Amino acid sequence: METITHYRNALVSLIATVVIYVALHLVGGELFDNNWSFIHWQFQPLWYTLIWLVALLALGWVLVNYGERLGRLSERPAAVLGAAVVLMLLLVLFQFDSFLYGGGNMRVAQIAQAPRVILRWFEFGAVGVVASFSGLFGLFTDNALRAAALGWKVLSLTCTLASLIGSVVLSRDLADEGRRRLMLFIIVFFGPQTLLYFGFVGVEPVIPAVTIWFGVMVVRLFRNKSGSYLLGLWTILMAGMFLRISVVFLLPAAVCATFGYLARKKGSTLGPGLWAGLLTALVLLAGLYFFAAQKLEWARYLLFVDGKPPFGDYGLLSSRHLGDYLQLLFLGAPLLILAKVLWMQRCGKSVKDPLLTTAFFMAIGGNITVLLIDPVNSIVLDTPRIIAFLAPTSIVLAMLLREVSPEGRSGRYLLGLAAAVSIMIPLSYLPTYTRIGNAEGYVTEYLEKNSLYYMDACNALRDAYYYNGDLNRANYWDTRSAIKSPDFLSYRGVGDLVHAGRTGDAIQVLMGMRTQHPYWIDIRTYLAGLQLEQRRFDLAKADIDTALMLDPYDKEAHIGLYSYYRETGKFLEAIRSAEQALDIYPGDTAILKGLMIIHHRAGDYRAADSLADELIRDDSTLAYPHLIKAFYADARKGSPAAINYYETFIRFAPDAPETPAIRKRLNDLVLQQREN
Repeated sequence: METITHYRNALVSLIATVVIYVALHLVGGELFDNNWSFIHWQFQPLWYTLIWLVALLALGWVLVNYGERLGRLSERPAAVLGAAVVLMLLLVLFQFDSFLYGGGNMRVAQIAQAPRVILRWFEFGAVGVVASFSGLFGLFTDNALRAAALGWKVLSLTCTLASLIGSVVLSRDLADEGRRRLMLFIIVFFGPQTLLYFGFVGVEPVIPAVTIWFGVMVVRLFRNKSGSYLLGLWTILMAGMFLRISVVFLLPAAVCATFGYLARKKGSTLGPGLWAGLLTALVLLAGLYFFAAQKLEWARYLLFVDGKPPFGDYGLLSSRHLGDYLQLLFLGAPLLILAKVLWMQRCGKSVKDPLLTTAFFMAIGGNITVLLIDPVNSIVLDTPRIIAFLAPTSIVLAMLLREVSPEGRSGRYLLGLAAAVSIMIPLSYLPTYTRIGNAEGYVTEYLEKNSLYYMDACNALRDAYYYNGDLNRANYWDTRSAIKSPDFLSYRGVGDLVHAGRTGDAIQVLMGMRTQHPYWIDIRTYLAGLQLEQRRFDLAKADIDTALMLDPYDKEAHIGLYSYYRETGKFLEAIRSAEQALDIYPGDTAILKGLMIIHHRAGDYRAADSLADELIRDDSTLAYPHLIKAFYADARKGSPAAINYYETFIRFAPDAPETPAIRKRLNDLVLQQREN
């Protein structure tokens, strides 16, 4: 009787959660000012919302009443294979039609706009895989943008397939009866991470795949008590961290499972695993913030107690961030409420169950990660990126439901409705993310209230529309930041100051903007260039190094680095830095010109002259290669040739800073030639 009562209580909490979820999506946008997670339905077709409501009820009815029959069908290998093929085809068919969310435009540019991809240590594996796929697609198309986007989508769909297979395996390990296996599979596979299954552009699809297979190893470890599964668990964790270091959030769970397994093998209690997991979590958290305090690169993606410029009111414990966190949980993982009810109902057993304790660490690790992440592109654009870390909540819920018997009415309803809701909740907001036509209005609604995000969002929308071939909307968003973003207007004003000869004032303005926007790389490279002109070399070098740390692809930062070495007389370092820049941007005219000038300044006139010839062959209207050749001819007493090159330089660069001095030298040579 107590078990039946527990099932009924859990069922009531599930139904109440769904009713509240629907109600908030209908009226929540009017109730709250920070309401981004409640307004998706306003920007989706009305017919879709109506179909969704009907489908929710219909699917719940089918899974409750025909779950046993569907469970028997799911035991047949041919049926499972056929369903998997159909599911993958649907995911491909309804995939993201752009790379708007989660900084996807920058991810595509990372592969498409640099001939040599920089593999950074914290995502070495995932980006390396994407670069390989992109290179393969590049053999069949000249469109580097599309090849890069396809590379990212293949990563996403490959991870989705891995998640699908892992969910099948995990559900079979958790239950030995067809109906329960089917329901647990649905709960594990679908959930918050569903949004990443549709070809999301980014490294985050790796996270649910690793999480689900990590869960498989945990279940088998405690079910079979075999050390081989302990090795498998750590292998999956290390492989996941190689692909993307943020998978480290599973480390406390791995430590808990390891110590729990060793303790149980010796006949001890679960205590050592529990305390080891807690200690690991605390050390990991402390280490993360220690490094973040030392490195701007780490601090960029983490929230601190105090808000970071320019979002001084968006700290770790600020009301706006906590509101975003709760909205994200209720949007992506509302069944956490059901999981909490089930956990409390069996509190004593839950604490003693090594599976549940390890799963608890997985879920807590994911939730803490969600709480700590700074949504640098805004919460509306970064939702898919952040929601990936809620994947363990599906596994926790499945483990809590694994002992629910479908024989009784309450148990049958609980399993069937939980599975139906797990599928339907992500589908309720899916069109707002996968279709840019729906996304544009939704994102704009948020930007109107949070204009500080306008500039990055405008770039993302511009690039997404350009990828789709809609140049009118791309041009619209390209100009929108100049109208709506105060930061863009301030940055443009700096150029006006420089053009007016007020370099000192421009430097002061940029210093203020750097304080307000410490992660805006363009400010640092612009400021470094002006500091080099003012011969404030140490100040310039600090900004150049920081810019390269934040973005090792930034061409202006690379130009600033070799310019610094050139201006300080460190010509070997300057040549090395310019050649490294050419490795990333081979054949780039600006960098080749910089290398030519370095060789000339270093006294290696032959190398400078050779580079000048190369540049002139590519573009005979470039002024400075003609100047370098003039210097080289002048030094060899080749007056006629020098005169010709000087004249060409003046014709192409009449307003260059060097032009007055060159005119004087040209006049001197002409007079000398007449005297001779």
